[in-house]
Amino acid sequence: MFQSGNHKFIKNLNRKHILNLVRMHQGITAREISELTNLKVATVLYTLKALNKQGQIIKAGMGDSSLLGGKPPVIWDINCDHGFVIGVEWLSTELRMVLLNFNAQPVSRLKTAFPNKLSDAEKIDYFVSTLKEFIKSSSPPDANLLGMGIGISGLVDFKQGIVRLSSAFRAQDYPLAQILKEHFNFPVFIENESNAGALGIKWLLPEFYQTSHIIYLSIQQCFRGMGIGFIINHQLYRGASNAVGEMPLLFTDSFFRKTVKKIRKKFGNNQTLIYREDGQDTISNFLRNALLSAQKNEASALFLWKEIAREIGKRLVLLIDLFNPQAVILGGDISEAKPFIESVLRQYIRNKPLSAEAKKTRLFFPEFGAFTNAMGAAAIVLEKIYTE
Repeated sequence: MFQSGNHKFIKNLNRKHILNLVRMHQGITAREISELTNLKVATVLYTLKALNKQGQIIKAGMGDSSLLGGKPPVIWDINCDHGFVIGVEWLSTELRMVLLNFNAQPVSRLKTAFPNKLSDAEKIDYFVSTLKEFIKSSSPPDANLLGMGIGISGLVDFKQGIVRLSSAFRAQDYPLAQILKEHFNFPVFIENESNAGALGIKWLLPEFYQTSHIIYLSIQQCFRGMGIGFIINHQLYRGASNAVGEMPLLFTDSFFRKTVKKIRKKFGNNQTLIYREDGQDTISNFLRNALLSAQKNEASALFLWKEIAREIGKRLVLLIDLFNPQAVILGGDISEAKPFIESVLRQYIRNKPLSAEAKKTRLFFPEFGAFTNAMGAAAIVLEKIYTE
């Protein structure tokens, strides 16, 4: 929405806009910014010097003089050392943490499992102690910590920092942000993990800076559900009550039982995949074993992943026909299976959507892999610093 205001407001708006342009076009000059913004060069120079004084940008060198001669222009870049942001994906059984510098470059990351049968309060204690140790081991003692974003599956009130309903906590309406602010002296933001992942794709990957319509799919751990984040007209779409994007029961026990029966019929008793129906083995462990077997090129495991890819492909086509995005992104644990599912998914996108244009939708697996949602959670903090 368009905002108006006094001179101070406009000045701050210009500063945020110019800072974000330096982030998006690193190695940029004042004149280039002036051409992009239609601001006077003098206004741009004044703002750049103010940002430099604040430590957010640095002089990275000198450019070439124009054909008419004169003083070479200063080249500006983001100051990586201005501060650090923390991103966390909080799953029901584990934590994934990343530390990024001010230029959104990963400094460190950590994956750790919760001990079994923790209460909600005990999970908080474990998280706080783990995060403090992560910060201590990953950043300088005097690090400027700018904030932390946390992505959690389920229904999240991002404005209030409340987890309304999630498998990560037993309690409903859990005031996670308020509790954590008692332990840390930097801002804490809570968001749905798929929304965080979608924002991270848009914010952290240059190839998507100018992509206006994106669907981001987050498939984690045991593949029970599929979280969906939507970027529409360059903006994160949360729905009327912040409940958009939850698609439960992506894969049921019944699906795996039927698929294993197909495998036994096709490959006989020589196949190595065993799906326990007595509760001694989880779907997560079953899929981990299937991934290891596929990496060894075992035929039964490769067949399983193709069956999984077909189920995902059906949902991809439905989403593409409904929302007509420019790109579909798959993040989370599913990215580890990329070599075994990508060709099937591309075939579905190429052949199944209704319109010829929809069949051109790009499919992308982000380089962040299983840490995509944690990276996106860190991007929540950066977006607020750079644009709000």
